[in-house]
Formats: sequence, structure tokens, C-alpha cells
Amino acid sequence: PVEVCPIQRAMIGMAKQDLLPAPDFIISAAGVCDSEIKSIEVLVKHFNCPHFLIDMPYQGDTDGVAFYLKELKELVPFLEDQTGCLLDWGRLEEAMELSRQAAVLYRQINEARKAHPAPMRNRDFFNLCMVYGMMAGRQGAVDYFEVATREIQEQIEGKRPPLRPQEEFRLSCTFCLPAFSMELLDWMEQEHGATIAIDLVNYWRGGEEINPKRPLESLAKKAFYLPLAMPFIGPVENWSRSVVEMGQGYDLDGAVLFAPITCKEGCAAIRILKDQLREETGVPTLVADCDMIDPSVVSAEELKGKLEGFFETLEESR
Repeated sequence: PVEVCPIQRAMIGMAKQDLLPAPDFIISAAGVCDSEIKSIEVLVKHFNCPHFLIDMPYQGDTDGVAFYLKELKELVPFLEDQTGCLLDWGRLEEAMELSRQAAVLYRQINEARKAHPAPMRNRDFFNLCMVYGMMAGRQGAVDYFEVATREIQEQIEGKRPPLRPQEEFRLSCTFCLPAFSMELLDWMEQEHGATIAIDLVNYWRGGEEINPKRPLESLAKKAFYLPLAMPFIGPVENWSRSVVEMGQGYDLDGAVLFAPITCKEGCAAIRILKDQLREETGVPTLVADCDMIDPSVVSAEELKGKLEGFFETLEESR
């Protein structure tokens, strides 16, 4: 049905059309997205394979972390049974150390993004969260963030060519993005000087440094403060506090909330996020209904029209 998240529809459709490789087993976690839980159930039934669901508590407090740690400990024998191999704890510690190194660099990039003009292209923020999300624990992630950190610093110091003609508006992106048209982000930057100075999926708030010597405990804690997870787990205050802090720390002119209309959890929070950001920082928010991957819902041209109107409003308010 069209009311279901398009990412979940696409995942199931790819499986039905044999575009996904058949897995030996599936591991999933209950936390961010209700639709994903049901989608994984469909995939498990389709592939007829073993499944381990990591249950996630509502709060990331002491009791919540302890519960999640218990879930991770139960995952270990499942993996050993399915693979026929015992967990190499030494190798896990090495992976956690690499994840720690990448996270340190990742946080440094967040701080560097406070610079004027923005030292990253709009579309680059998508790379940050994808590399860490998919490659944390590998040397490749550390290498990527080392290069990114160095290039951003060189950009700040004026050692690299300008990324855009000029910076007119500094924006935050407070939810997801219309991934079907990454060119839209380029257009915002090149035609209107509108930069995404900071975004929700890369904003680190709180959390402690990973301890490789306590890998499972560190993973349990990280599950609650990772940027891709923290805003969407537990009470809406987790999300609104990140949005407000971005408004306070990055000298913003406005915020853009690309609102995927099929996301029940996300759209339910829109008014709270918009009002709280305005009340605490004075930063206005454009809510742009769209779909993350389906251009037939709202086209890139329609989004351009909404954004142009928002930029005109920001200009007039100066």
C-alpha cells in the first residue's frame, strides 16, 4: 500500500523480484522505525531463514542500556550457532577501536562545520552518515574520516577552491532528505547560496567515548547516542533537543524539514520541532512534504518552488 514507507516497499519489492541475495540469516533491531519491524518479518518469511530480533527499550538510561546489553549477549551464541565459529573477542576489540577512532574524527567534523562559509558541499553530509553507518569498525572508515577532516580543514583555511559562489543562507536539515534528487541539494547551494551547515543524521549530542575493552557494553551505549538513532528513540525531546542545539550552535538563518508523508513517527513530531526551534532560537522552519525515494509523490521542481519561497522569506526578514 502507498501509505507504507517507500524504503520498506522497495526492500520487499527487491526481495520479491530476486534482486536481493538470499541471506543465511537475518539480524534486526527494534527501535527507530515501526514499519521496518514488520518489513523484516516479511523478508524472514520470504527467505525462510533464521532471524534474531534485538529488542530495544524506550529509554537509553541505565536500565535501558542494561537491557540492550543483555540482548547483545544473547546475540553472540546465535551468531556462533549460525556461522559455526566462536566469536573472536580480540578481533571485536580491534573493530571497536577502529570505530572509536572514526567517531573521534566524525565529531571533529561536526565542530568544523560551524565555520563560515560552510566547509562542506550540501550533498557531502549524506556520505558521512553512510560511511560510519556501514563501515564503523573498519580501517576504511578511519581512512575516509581522516581524508574528510583534512579536506574540511584545508577548506576552512582557504587552501582549496571555493565550494560555491557565496553563502547566503545557513540552514539545518532536521529530518531526512529527498534522496531521489541529490541534485536538489546542489541547486540550493549553487543557485541560492543555501548551505546545509548541519543536519540531524550527523549531529552528535552526548554519549561517551567507546571503550574497546568493553565492546558489548560500548555497543549498547552507542545504540542510544549514535546520530542516526538518538533523535528517533524514546521521547520526542531527544529529537527536539538536537534540533534546538543545532539552531543554537551553527548560526543558522533557517531550517528545512523534508517530511516524508508516509512516515508516521516523523510527521507526528513536525509541529513540536518547528515550534520549539522558533521559540528557543528564533530560527524559522520550512516543512516540505515529499518522499525519500519516490519522485511521483512530490517532484524536485515542486520542492524547488517551496524552497525559493522560503529563501525569499528569509531575505525579507533580514
